[in-house]
Amino acid sequence: MMKKIYKKMPNLTSLFYEITNLQKTNFYIETGTYLGDGIRTVLNNYDNIHSIELSEKWYNYNVEQFKDYKNVKMHLGDSKKILKNLLESINESVTIYLDAHYSGSPTAFGEEETPLLEELSILKKRKYNDIIIIDDCRLLGSKGQCGVENNYIYPRMNYDWSNITLDEIKKLMKDNYEIYYNNTRLYTDGAEDQIILAFKN
Repeated sequence: MMKKIYKKMPNLTSLFYEITNLQKTNFYIETGTYLGDGIRTVLNNYDNIHSIELSEKWYNYNVEQFKDYKNVKMHLGDSKKILKNLLESINESVTIYLDAHYSGSPTAFGEEETPLLEELSILKKRKYNDIIIIDDCRLLGSKGQCGVENNYIYPRMNYDWSNITLDEIKKLMKDNYEIYYNNTRLYTDGAEDQIILAFKN
């Protein structure tokens, strides 16, 4: 399995906004905080940043490192449970980065390896045109090994995303949404295996 190069909460590019005719949102939500690298990437670009972390260790770590940033709010718990309540308090479109999944021993394993489909199900019910960025799409519909040998941050591990497929993602898209593939990094400054689900004007 190819090593992942970019591990961060991405910013959308000017080209993305140009071709979709969408505006940058005031809110950016992330599922899966880990070391907080993603928050640092968008820290100065959004008025309101929310990040949901399952591991109490990494939640506390990020609460401490971002304690002086009033635009950052950390949430402890399972994203598929936290996300619904959080979104009910936000009455406008958000940009959301879905990256909650088990990444080996330093991270937490929830009720499943990744809650991606449950997160998308919650977002589908929203009346707002949220911009959805999905990370790690190279894993979709497959199982095997990923990570890096002898690397503490992203250790070698077995994964099974055989039931998390592109077809299942499409079923959870709103009818007026389109998929944008970031395989040449045209749409985000993040990984090439990201896809973006966005309202089609």
